[in-house]
Amino acid sequence: MKPGLISYHDALGIIQQQSRLSLTETLPLAKGRGHFLAEEFKAPFPLPRFINAGLDGFTLVSSHTHAASTTNPISIPVVGTVTAGQSVSPPPFRTPKAFEINTGAPLPAGYDTVLPVEEAIYSPTPSPHLTISTALKASQNVRQVGSDVKTGQFLLSKGQPLHAAELAVLAAFGQDTVKTSMMPTLHFLATGDELLSSPHQAMAGGKIYNSSLPMIDCLCAELSLPFKAYPPMVDRAELWQQDIEKIILKEKPGLIITTGAVSKGKYDLIPSTIENMGGEVLFHGVAIRPGKPILFAELPNGHYFFGLPGNPVSTVIGFRFFILPFLRHLLGQPQEQPLTAVLTNDYHKNSRLKQFLKAYGAVDNQAQFKAEILAGQESFKIQPLLKTNGWIIADESDNVLSAGMKKGFYPWLPAFI
Repeated sequence: MKPGLISYHDALGIIQQQSRLSLTETLPLAKGRGHFLAEEFKAPFPLPRFINAGLDGFTLVSSHTHAASTTNPISIPVVGTVTAGQSVSPPPFRTPKAFEINTGAPLPAGYDTVLPVEEAIYSPTPSPHLTISTALKASQNVRQVGSDVKTGQFLLSKGQPLHAAELAVLAAFGQDTVKTSMMPTLHFLATGDELLSSPHQAMAGGKIYNSSLPMIDCLCAELSLPFKAYPPMVDRAELWQQDIEKIILKEKPGLIITTGAVSKGKYDLIPSTIENMGGEVLFHGVAIRPGKPILFAELPNGHYFFGLPGNPVSTVIGFRFFILPFLRHLLGQPQEQPLTAVLTNDYHKNSRLKQFLKAYGAVDNQAQFKAEILAGQESFKIQPLLKTNGWIIADESDNVLSAGMKKGFYPWLPAFI
């Protein structure tokens, strides 16, 4: 690890280089909803797989009708019916013949057009026949092989969320199972002697209640992420290491998240302890506000580790803009793209850091998406979160964000991971 702060861009690059935590499971197709495809899918055969009727009617050979006109109608006998799921192999025909046919039924060999039932002049007696007074065109009302999907056509990408349309496509190709990317379990531990282990404990001295745990728990629940919480850890390196090593030994590879103890103070024990455990710190410190001391590491046995600063807003920024991009990468999803919002107020930025700003965005009565940068941007202030529904990102070079300016707006949580 190189010492010193790195940019958010470089931090995302390091995160996206880590792909060893790759877990997959094969599910019945019916249970695939909401999961993410672990591999791309290409069509193993064409759709439609055979030439078939596009509607109910009668199928004929178009060349047999070329002599037909209003002054010279021709009569063609109807010799059978073809229904969906059935195939007909007519004997070689020396004279024109027609078949009644249902939507989706395969055309008999050599037949190339379908006359809609509502346009047909059909007489069942004395023997079933059609009266044709207009020449028919080839391929009329006919679905050709591969007119929807060609053999080998790319259809679904790795990381694609599986919902109704995706499952329908897979089912159309006879897939009864689907290989999906497994979401790793998120193991959450808060650190700090100041944290009370229970809200039933009385506050004394400098003790505080743990607000980060219910926040992260709720965020994970809203995104259906597997989440496991542990009691708060005290600021003692040997005890902290023991707690982490228990998770590493007992749990399959996943993601360990802590809050606090990642800065440069006497009790910020996490960076050195990770190295003592044989882990590798991949970055420690990103040029952002809030959340500058954030740490990302790879631990023994394949676990990854995010150490988030302890202030509540720093915690949520670390989750939203570091952990979720990491999970998107593991699932094979593309990098998230922000909405574009028109700012409704000015904001003066007093640092050269990239800044994640609490914001409220909404569509106005002229169908324009606008965002207000909220007051109370300090990382310890949680009251503004009550109104926050997204984040405006101020770049390093921004000094003043002005009303009317267009900036990227990230919703509170993404639609998908």
